[in-house]
Amino acid sequence: MKYLFFSVLLLIVTDKISARVKLPKLISNGMVLQRNKTIKVWGWANDGEKVTINFQNYSYTTNAVQNGNWQVQIPAMNAGGPFEMKITGENEIIIKDILIGEVWVCSGQSNMEMKISKVKKLYDNDIKQSSNQNIRFFNVSKKYSFKELNDVDGNWAFANPISVLEFSAVAYFYTTNFYKHYKIPIGIISTSWGGTPAEAWMSVTSLKEFPEDIAKAQFLQNNNNLNALIKQNKDITNEWYVQLQKNDKGLFDESGNWASINNNFKDWQNIYLPNNWESQKNGPGNIDGVVWFKKEIRLSNLFLNKDAFLELGLIDDEDSTYINGNLIGFTTNKHEVRRYKIPINTLKEGINIITIRVVDKGGIGGIIKGKSYQLYNNQDTVLLEGNWIYKIGVISTSFPAEQITTLFYQPTALYNSMIAPLTNYTIKGILWYQGEANSNNAKKYDLLMTNMILDWRIKWQIPNFPFLIVQLPNFTQPKEQPIPGNWTKLREAQSSIVKHVINTGLVVTIDIGETYDIHPSNKKDVGYRLFLASRKTAYNEIDIITSGPEFKDFKIEDDKIVLSFNSIGIGLVAKGTTTELNQFAIAGNDKKFVWANAYIQGDKVVVYNNLIKNPVAVRYAWTDNPLGCNLYNEKNLPAAPFRTDNW
Repeated sequence: MKYLFFSVLLLIVTDKISARVKLPKLISNGMVLQRNKTIKVWGWANDGEKVTINFQNYSYTTNAVQNGNWQVQIPAMNAGGPFEMKITGENEIIIKDILIGEVWVCSGQSNMEMKISKVKKLYDNDIKQSSNQNIRFFNVSKKYSFKELNDVDGNWAFANPISVLEFSAVAYFYTTNFYKHYKIPIGIISTSWGGTPAEAWMSVTSLKEFPEDIAKAQFLQNNNNLNALIKQNKDITNEWYVQLQKNDKGLFDESGNWASINNNFKDWQNIYLPNNWESQKNGPGNIDGVVWFKKEIRLSNLFLNKDAFLELGLIDDEDSTYINGNLIGFTTNKHEVRRYKIPINTLKEGINIITIRVVDKGGIGGIIKGKSYQLYNNQDTVLLEGNWIYKIGVISTSFPAEQITTLFYQPTALYNSMIAPLTNYTIKGILWYQGEANSNNAKKYDLLMTNMILDWRIKWQIPNFPFLIVQLPNFTQPKEQPIPGNWTKLREAQSSIVKHVINTGLVVTIDIGETYDIHPSNKKDVGYRLFLASRKTAYNEIDIITSGPEFKDFKIEDDKIVLSFNSIGIGLVAKGTTTELNQFAIAGNDKKFVWANAYIQGDKVVVYNNLIKNPVAVRYAWTDNPLGCNLYNEKNLPAAPFRTDNW
């Protein structure tokens, strides 16, 4: 009986403890609350428990309802802080260092996710000067779910040279421009995941016009189905890697592991790096599997007993990298820039050997050109481009990606876990950089994004909040002829969304992409252009130029087409050393586009080709990588890709 009594007492005490007022992670020390709008504060407690909030000399009281949910609405307040908030139920919570200012959610895939640490070398001065208590970030931890969750993991942090390394680079540069201009506290809720399609960020209700996507989401709501897929993915992946490791001669050579500096390299072949190995006559050829690369470099005593770094740009797909036989780093994501810190005492004066084991899972493989490859410290730099040697470890089948279900790519997977839990938090608007993963179906993307924007506005209960879209930049090998590709069509879909969805804005980045890297390093200009777009869309600064030239209309004059534009400021500019405009194409009634001559005439652009006597249509920057497109306005902002036809 005594034990039963203590068991019941323990149950009561435990229940009391679990009934204490709890808050979502967003409602925590250092948070930024949205100014000039009703603020929601919410959490959980025991059913019927009285909850009181004291904030700014006012008191607000409510009672937890069924399932312990409670919510209080605090009237709109002006920017300011820092403040404290006291929340009292059966326990008391004090939230400190609260600011009131602007709150933006930044979301999308890897180009929005990309942290400043990934481009640290490029923005070293910005990092050093980053300390600002009025700029704060909440990084939402990655998690997928096929059922709606009520909270996320993360915490608020203010900008300083350490914390800023974990901030989205695009969003951070948005905040620096914002704060410099408005001098108002700003908070960013960062919720992004690389490689993800729009469908993953959408709720079931917003997918109602896409029954196949809803069927996928419903299938995965069943735990048995989900667990079976998880096991299948794991089994397929493990088996492929097991066979790769088992058959890689470089790991089990009788003369020793090929990373060893004592191995005999006489039968290795020459190759020039960086470049993918399929494109080189003396390379491994069109194979998948493992190839080992080596390079000898000579170092001075400036590298002895000092911190040093090995920068390896991009490697397709995976690498394990050694110096003098010592593993210094590995990366499994082909889109991840490699920057390995070299342990002190690894390097020596004289000859040092770099060895890279590259795993190619399919498609092209190798060390991708167009990025930085160097070994450096604060006193010296050794460039690594040039002659290397290589040897094939194993030729294998391609990784069976078609048999794998990437779960966090699936419809609703990220909405449920990384958006839905945020929708009680009052915000100003959304910064969105995504689309690469949907580039194979631009027509669907237009409707997907239209539905998603409207749905998010409903879920947040903030009608027509600003939604700013970063248009995809230039990417991939330029074409010899003016032929549109998937990215061209996706950009057009993004332009279309902005034209028919109210209070949206488009940020053009057609001039700051990189041919060989889907993750261009220039995130500072993206952040700045997002800020310009927000000045008009979110902050109603109407009489300023916030974008590059926008195509308005055209007329045909003899054998030429004359184009007119909005958003030109005091004039159009052909950026660069020439007055000629690049990346214009023209066509006659046969609808066959050819490259055209183009020049600025006053506030117009004149386009022609002497071989086209009766032109009917013009396109500008209408390829996946219109490298060198140079139509700008006097504010140094690029024109968006456009076409006059609807073919």
